[in-house]
Order: sequence, then structure tokens, then C-alpha cells
Amino acid sequence: MKNYVLLLIMLVSNFLFSQNKEKISIRSTILNQDREIWLYTPEEMDANEKYDVIVVFDAQYQTFLDLVQSSIPFRDGLNYRQSIIVGIVSPYIENQYNRNNDLLPMPNDKVELKNRSPYIGNADKVTEFMDKELFPNLEKKYALTKNRLAIGHSNGGTLILYSLLKKPTLFTDYIAVSPNFAFDKERFVTEFKNFNFDQLKSKKFIFISQANESEATNFKGWDLAFTNIINVLSTKNSTNLVFKHEAYPKESHFSSFPNGMLQGLREYYDNNNSIHKIIDYIEVNNWINSSKINQIAYNLFYNDKIDEGISVLLIGIKKYPNDVNLYDSLGELYFNKKDIKNASKYYKLFGEKVEQSKSTLSKEEYNKFKELYNKRMQELKK
Repeated sequence: MKNYVLLLIMLVSNFLFSQNKEKISIRSTILNQDREIWLYTPEEMDANEKYDVIVVFDAQYQTFLDLVQSSIPFRDGLNYRQSIIVGIVSPYIENQYNRNNDLLPMPNDKVELKNRSPYIGNADKVTEFMDKELFPNLEKKYALTKNRLAIGHSNGGTLILYSLLKKPTLFTDYIAVSPNFAFDKERFVTEFKNFNFDQLKSKKFIFISQANESEATNFKGWDLAFTNIINVLSTKNSTNLVFKHEAYPKESHFSSFPNGMLQGLREYYDNNNSIHKIIDYIEVNNWINSSKINQIAYNLFYNDKIDEGISVLLIGIKKYPNDVNLYDSLGELYFNKKDIKNASKYYKLFGEKVEQSKSTLSKEEYNKFKELYNKRMQELKK
């Protein structure tokens, strides 16, 4: 049944939330490799809009990448921040290189190094590649925000949290499904214990999940390491950290990815869709126009958040005091709230703005707005 649900999610999203998918190649001087990258971009990109970046590791396995892309519309109820999804493909060269070269740093423990060689030790170069080559390459082609969400499973989750320790500006948000904290004698548990989140210039969102990893399932030390990292991050008293975690004891290491990823996205969007975050987003980003503000407000309204929608529109008319449509929208939301006094106030302001803007409106636009204004006035009398 679970597989049918996942298939349905992927099929429905293809119809409702169409994106273009393409594979590009980047020559990396840092890695001395040609690196394949998968990109999902909105089918119709708005030249006036900037896009968040969501990076998915292990994109050589298409299921991981496609499942993330298919799930986002169902987790982001407001859909006010559009994204470009970037899939990092890890190459495989027999007896030389595999995904763990990308995902794990050189260990301090000699036994760990011996057991994993030669498939280990390139994580620092991979983070450098993303910072110095991948993201600058994408920024030349697309208008991007500074928001970057990293999603990794297993050692992919280990890498993204390692990047937070070593290069905290690389990503803003992290979803790590079943990461390996037992690696190198719980090295990252110790490093996070000593990590000062207050020194960061921006807030971090971290979600981590655990499956049934234990000695019985050939994941020696993983369960204890997970408990230890939960204790460390849960007790970090920093306003720069939003930390969430979940356990799936009935799922295997591999099968936990859909559950962990979906819950991680839920927590991520719940965090970003708070009214304070939305207002900050509008105020900080000058590229957000009145139409986008109107869209955000109605998305809130349709998600039973009418007060939040009104708050967004009030910010909107401060930012765009001459935009005719925002006053009508504000009147409509107050009307739906059954606040007739404020509905009347903003409908009347709508009518005044229409007259003030008559010289800049086409005849068709002016007549349309006048007709709408008269309709609003009639609604108030009912």
C-alpha cells in the first residue's frame, strides 16, 4: 500500500506541478572530475522572481531525487517560495571511487580508514566544489535567493551536517535522514558538542531522523550515536538553531527515507510558513512585487489563515501604497472575516485608488475596476 501511495504522489505532482528536468555537466578543477548534476526548474520561470535552492544528494539513484521533487507541493501548503531542485550525482569508478568518497571526510581513526579505503575522504573537496563552482555556476544562469536546503540520506545526511561544521554558510537548512553519527568514533557528536551556534550570522533549521539501525541490523553503534546527538542538539540554547527529530523504529535504514524526508519537509515548511517568517521574507526581498504579495495573502486565506493573509496585505499596501488591487483584496478578506467596518473602509479606499489611477489605467482596466467596486458596494448592503 505504501508503494502505491508514493507512486500516486509522483504521478499526481507531474500533472499539477510541472517542472523541467535536465542533466548538466560541470568540469570541476577542485575535484578534477566532470560532475553530472540534475536540475528541476519551474516550467514557467518568472523573470521578476528569485528561487530558493534545494540540494538532494545521491541523485545517481533517481528515486531519491524524484521523490523529493514530487513531495514538495504536498508539503508546502502556501507555495510562496519557488525552488530549483539540484541533484548531486556521485560517480562510481571500480576500486577507486564511490559515493562515500563524496560523502565522508578523512577519518582520524586508523581502523575506520582501513575498513573504508579507498572509498573515503573527499568530503572537504565536495563542499568546496559546491561553494566555489556549483553554486556560482547556477547563480550565473538563475536568479537565486540565499536560501539553500540540503537533503541527504545515510552518509548523505552525514555530509550535509559535516558541511555545517566546516562551512556553515553553504546551506541554511538541513534534512538528514538516518545520518551516520557513529562514524569515526562519534566524531561529529563531539564536534557538535563544541560547536557554538551563536557565532553564526543566520538561523539554522536541522531535522534528523533514525530508523531501526542497531547492532542487530548491522549498524553497529548507530542507535547510541543518534541518542547522543539528540541530547547534544536538544540542549543547545541558541536562537540560531531550530532543531527537530523523529524516529522510525519499524523502518529499515533504506525504507525510512520517504518517511524521514516527508516529515523533514513538513517541519521545514511549518518553520518557514509562520507569519513572522513570511513578513520578514516580504520585507527583506525587494524583488517581491504587489502581485506576489497578493498571491501569498490568498494562499494564506485558502489555508484557513485569514488573519495572516490580512497581515500580509497590510504590509503590502505599506510597500505599494498605490496598488489598486491590494485594497480590494484587503476589503475582501475583511468581508470574509465578517469585519464589515474594515471591509467597507478598504473597499472605499479601493474605489478612491481607482479614480486616482484613472490616467495610468487603460480604459478596459478602469471599467473593470469600477464594475468590481460597484459590486463590492452592493455586497456590503446585503
